[in-house]
Formats: sequence, C-alpha cells, structure tokens
Amino acid sequence: MSTTSTERFGVLVVGGSGVFGSRLCERLARHEGRFRVVVGGRDESKAEHARRTVRDIDPLSDGGFLKFDRNRPDIHAVRECGISLVADAAGPFQGSSYVLPSACISRGIHYVDLADGRNFVSDIVGLDEAAREAGVAVLSGASSTPALTAAAVDSLTSGWRAISRIETAISPGNRAPRGLSVVEAILSEAGGSTSVFEDGRWAQGTPFSSWVRKTIPGLGTRSVSLCPTPDLDVMAERYRPLAGAVFRAGMELGVLNLGLRMLARARSMGLIRDLVPLARPLRWAADRLTGLGTDRGAMHVEVSGTDREGRSVLASWSLVAEANDGPTIPVLAASAIIVGIAEGRIGFRGAAPAVGIVDLEDILREGGGLALNPWSSWIDMGKPPFERALGSRMSVLPATTRRLHSAEGILVMDGEATIDPAGNALGRLVSRVFGFPSSAGTVPCRVLLERTPQGERWVRFFGRQRMVSLMRHAGDGMVDETFAMVTTRLRIDTDAQGLSLVPVSARAWGLPLPGFMLPKVTAREWEAGDGVHAFMIEVGLPVIGRLVRYEGTLQVS
Repeated sequence: MSTTSTERFGVLVVGGSGVFGSRLCERLARHEGRFRVVVGGRDESKAEHARRTVRDIDPLSDGGFLKFDRNRPDIHAVRECGISLVADAAGPFQGSSYVLPSACISRGIHYVDLADGRNFVSDIVGLDEAAREAGVAVLSGASSTPALTAAAVDSLTSGWRAISRIETAISPGNRAPRGLSVVEAILSEAGGSTSVFEDGRWAQGTPFSSWVRKTIPGLGTRSVSLCPTPDLDVMAERYRPLAGAVFRAGMELGVLNLGLRMLARARSMGLIRDLVPLARPLRWAADRLTGLGTDRGAMHVEVSGTDREGRSVLASWSLVAEANDGPTIPVLAASAIIVGIAEGRIGFRGAAPAVGIVDLEDILREGGGLALNPWSSWIDMGKPPFERALGSRMSVLPATTRRLHSAEGILVMDGEATIDPAGNALGRLVSRVFGFPSSAGTVPCRVLLERTPQGERWVRFFGRQRMVSLMRHAGDGMVDETFAMVTTRLRIDTDAQGLSLVPVSARAWGLPLPGFMLPKVTAREWEAGDGVHAFMIEVGLPVIGRLVRYEGTLQVS
C-alpha cells in the first residue's frame, strides 16, 4: 500500500518505551502503510529503542517522540501532532484519575488503554455520555483482562443456555520482563480486601494470600491466587454466572509466590501498612532470579454451564506463549481495537470496558509471527451422580426430589432450616473442622448444586455460615460424599415419598476407617408440596455424639 505518512492514522502510545507500550508500537508498525506511531513518555532516550523497532519494520510508521505525562496531559500538543487516537500503556491504573481520557474526549480523540485496575476499568462508564456527544470511543481494559478473556468466553459459550462458573488464570514465564508499574500494581492489591462473586453471592477475598495449583494445557501446573482485576466485575455483570467468576494470577517460581503470599498475609494482619514502597527492591531481587524458570507463560479460561443441547459441560481455552513472546499477549486486544477503529469497522462510540468490541479471531490475528499456541477442550460432565446411581429407580421418586437430583448445570434453592448443633465441646471442635453450622435456631437457608468434572458440589448457606461437600457417583445405588478429609459412601434407598442415605463405609485421607469409627448419618429427603423439597440430616461420630442436626425446606425452581 503506497501512502504518505500524512495519510496514516496517527496513534500516540503513552508509555511507548515500556514493556507493553513498546510491543504495542511494534504490533501497529506491522500494519505497514496504516499507522503513524508517536512514542509518548517522559524520557526521549528511553523511547529510542521502541522507535528503532518501528523504523526497522516500516520506516514511515515512525512518528517521532512526544514528551508526555499521562497525569498532566498536554492534549493541545497531541492534536497538533495529528493524533487520532491515544493508547495509554503506561499505568499503573490503580487509583488513577480519568484526566487523560477526559482530555481526549474534549478534543475529539479516541482513547484506548491497557488498564488492569479493577475500579478504573469498571468506572470508565462515567464518561460514556461525554464520549457519545464527542463521537469518540473510550475503551478501558483492552488487554489480557478483560478484553481477551471476555473474547475467549464469548467464543467458548456461543449458544449456551446458562453459565455456571468462569475461572481465569494467568501465569507468565519467569524470564519475562517485569515492568515497575506492574510490580507496583500487584503490591498495591496484595493483602487488601476485594469483593469476589463466589458460590452464588458476593463475598470478600484477600488477594494473593492463598494459592491453588492450576493445570494449564500445554504448559503444566502453576500456582495462582486471587487477583483483583476487572474480570471479577466484568465477568459477573456480562455473563451472569450462577456460581462464580474468579480471576487468579501467579508467577512461575514457587519462591516468588511464597514471598508474595507472606507479604500479603503480613499486610492483611496489619503488620505492614503499604507494600508499594517495596516495589523497586523486590523487582531488583526478582530480576536476580531470571536465570531460573522458563520463558513460557500462558493464560487459561475455563467455563462451566449448560450448552445449547442442555448438557452440563466444561469448556476451556488456553494461550501458551513460547520464546518470551508472553509480554506481547496483553497488547493484542488493544492492537485489534485500534486497527478496527482506524479501518472504520468499529463503530462504537461512548465509554465502556473493552469487551465485546473485537472477537477472539481478531485478537489472535494481531499475534501473527509470535510463538503462540492456543489450546481448547470440551468435557461433557454426564449425568448427575444421583441419577447415575439410581438409573430407572429415579422414576419412583416424587417430582420435586427427582427434579433436584437430575438438574443440569446448576441449581440454586432458597428456604429455611432449623439447626441443632453439637452438644459438647469436642463435638463443636470437630464440627468446625468439617464446616458444619454451629449456631442453634431457625435461619435462612440457601443450597447451591454445581456440576463439576469431579462430581456435584453442594454449597449450603445457613445464615452466614457456609458448608461445602462433594457428591460423586460410586456405583449402583451408591454415592460418595466428601467433607474435608473424610469421604463417606452412602447407599440410596428410595420410595414414593423420597429417599434416604445410609452410610456403608468411610475413608479418611484415603485410608479406610474401621466399622466402629463409621460416621452415624441419618438423612431423609422428601417432597413437602409442589416444588418444595424437605430434608432432615443428622451427623454424629462414635463416642463424640452428635455433630449437627438440621432440617427444613427449600423451594426448587
């Protein structure tokens, strides 16, 4: 395409000399003949590497350097440079104001950023009316989260009837460069408090204080922890999952994750007030370990729910980056959006999180020439454990009981329960280990049944107390229920009124318990009216006695 530089679409990349900004400049330059890229920042000498990279790809893409401060933007100078769009890749965005996007709106300039600050991205909608009147697009979070993750969820769940849970994880390779703003952003959140939609309700979580092991296809197993990114809000609001929406992140080296966990816990306990001043020394220390680990990183998106055929399924998508190309992934969505605006294919005007603007194919197209390997899988989770165990005997059960134990995807029921807790100190101690309710009386009750590849997850809320167990099919007429470290095998007896559960064996930490240590369980379920499920459960142990007894009703809808 033979055009002069004046005909090109002018883009100012704020923070263009940084880890992500320089890569965005490179991606735009690869669209030869389309863009004039101006590197914005405070230090011209630091911008020279990004400009040289742009010139090597397409000499006419180099639009020079503009001394620029995102917190005190000279938007008049931006307009004088013939800029049509400002891309903010500087950060950190946690606690930032909207002075730059507001200035862009005032001059009729499009704005896109790579923000990962949860509130910054969610609250950008406050500029929507002004952006619409100015006829510009103001899009925040055009990065791995939430733009790329939302595009992956859109692709995975096309045509689905319902979404139960969305879980996202990101784990960069240890040899990937660490920008100071990223380190500061992590430390500003670690050990604080953040809201997360989990088990069908909003609750408070502590970022980076507890870790789980996540297996990412094509990469392996990495440790990740709750991370307060825009996904926590965007996924819950955009897709309305019934069970949860969680975003986790972690580093490749266990020693770095352990150090972050200790710092997070120290802050949560009030031992350290502010971790951000530690950013530079911690970054220096982490950089001393770059010889360890690999240059392989990935992001992983996992969604469970009910597909268009009414089946309970688990769909997942991963993007594995090789050869230190991982740091380019966060700029692919921004690049795709900028290209779409420049070509006139994106007609959105207003201010919003950058989700639903470009699809997954558009974003991955911007990764041409990179060592990126996408993986995807789809698992049919089959029939619920009670339906598998009972087979044709399900037809004997009353309609409400049958509906409860054959629900696909997820079932949420509300009602009330009367609790009779353990009667002695030892029983109360053991009850606490298993998460059994400990307060006597009648309280609101909510039960959430969630299908997972491991079985059916039962989450019970008695007032504010939460109790969780996992039910799995264990053969003809049998199910296993796991509380904490103990798994009890239960025989299902059925009749026209309902069903009963009778313990036949038990294991603790995988080891079989002798008969005299078998938990004492009395469990009965029955229909108490159209759509009303009644239950009575009592659990005890030999010698210790009753651990808990609860009974009540739930509305099955």
